[in-house]
Amino acid sequence: MYHLAVIVFLALALFKLVDVLEDLLPGITRLHTWVTLGLGIVAVYVLDYSMFAGWRIEFRQHWMGTLATGFVLFGMTSVWRAVFHWLGSTEGDAPEARHPLHGPRSMAPDSGQFPHGGASTREWAPLFAWEGGRDLPGSRSPHLGGAAFGGAVGPLGG
Repeated sequence: MYHLAVIVFLALALFKLVDVLEDLLPGITRLHTWVTLGLGIVAVYVLDYSMFAGWRIEFRQHWMGTLATGFVLFGMTSVWRAVFHWLGSTEGDAPEARHPLHGPRSMAPDSGQFPHGGASTREWAPLFAWEGGRDLPGSRSPHLGGAAFGGAVGPLGG
C-alpha cells in the first residue's frame, strides 16, 4: 500500500515541477506531454525505484520495472490534473489554458490579405453567399439558408 502512496505523491511533485518549468521556460508548454514523461522516467531512475519490486512483481530485468514505474508516474499526473479540475482549480486546465501568454500564436493576418500576396478573403466572400449575399426564402439565419439548414421547413419551422 505504501508503494501506491509513494507513486501518488511523486506524481504530484512531478505535476508541480512541470508546471513551474512551464512558467520559467514558456516554450516547453507545447512539449508538456514529453517533458512530463521524460522527467517521470528520469526521476524513478535517479531514485532507483520500482513499485513493482515492492509488490514482488518481477520483470525479466530490473530496469524494466523501473521504466514501467516511470510510465505509471507519468500517467498518475493526469489523475492529479483531473482531481484539480474537479475541485475547480485552474491547475486542472490544459497547459495552454494555464499559461495563455505562452500558447501558440495565430499566423492569420488581420488585414484580410493572405500572407504571400494571394487573393483577399473579401474576394472569396461572394462564393460562399447565396445570390450575392441574400439568404434563401424562409431562412432564419443570415448565414445558413433554406429548409435543409433549419429554415421554414424543419422540426421547429413554421
